[in-house]
Amino acid sequence: MSWSTDFKADISLVHIVFRTKDELLDSIKEHEENINIIKQKLAMYAISSPKEIIEPLINEEDIFDKESRIDVIQGEVNDNLSYLEELIRELQALEMFLEVLENNPDKDIMEFYPYKDEKEE
Repeated sequence: MSWSTDFKADISLVHIVFRTKDELLDSIKEHEENINIIKQKLAMYAISSPKEIIEPLINEEDIFDKESRIDVIQGEVNDNLSYLEELIRELQALEMFLEVLENNPDKDIMEFYPYKDEKEE
């Protein structure tokens, strides 16, 4: 016998409207592609030298000491990790919305939005 913790959550896709399931699937695919790009970039950073990482990020005129270079690299990694976290949260919400759509095939996607466009009225 197993046990679990059950709960319900209200999830909002703020400022995002999908008029069709295909639009939602395209957004999921785009999020997955962006996540893979960031994963590849972070993996590249792991096997690169600091010089290889920093050269594309700075102008030729910029002169950095060792500490400044580390700060630039750390900032770039932190920016990518923050963006990755954001994309993963959004992807999870999109996948949950897709699951709701698939579990309610009799409902039109627009029925999930609390408002109607002025054009539709």
